[in-house]
Amino acid sequence: MASPGSEVVVTGCDKEDQPLGNLEAFDGPHGCTIWALCSALAAEVLRCFRLMELQVLTELRLLRPGSSMEVDNGGLLPDNRREVSFRFFVPVDGRPPGPDATLALHTKDRELALSHTIQAGRAFAWWSRQTFHQLLGGDGYFAICCWAVVLQKPDMRGTS
Repeated sequence: MASPGSEVVVTGCDKEDQPLGNLEAFDGPHGCTIWALCSALAAEVLRCFRLMELQVLTELRLLRPGSSMEVDNGGLLPDNRREVSFRFFVPVDGRPPGPDATLALHTKDRELALSHTIQAGRAFAWWSRQTFHQLLGGDGYFAICCWAVVLQKPDMRGTS
């Protein structure tokens, strides 16, 4: 993941033998801690907003964020559904990369704009379809992304 905009998709993160399970830098020896954390965040969103159908996806994306304004626009499932995005920013070389980076967020209608400094231990969550995001000064970071969605009828086929 050398250049901004490049990404890697990891599937099956809910399984014990999932692909990130052997990377101690990301996870403990017992599975995908990052995905478990996303599941916990999704459970909190479910509880707070009473979105009883909300489910966390079993996929993570690792990417080098670009510097332009982005919108998830449905993230992994590009249609009109409720979706929550989760982001963790990790220094590329494991060390804090010089000056602070800032995550800028603004709503689609531009009524609300926020910015947050990227720091160790911070997780970010937002409504995907409602929020544009931009990482400023983030050349030294990559992002770990996960989503939680409310499934629609076409999604239900083949699930049990």
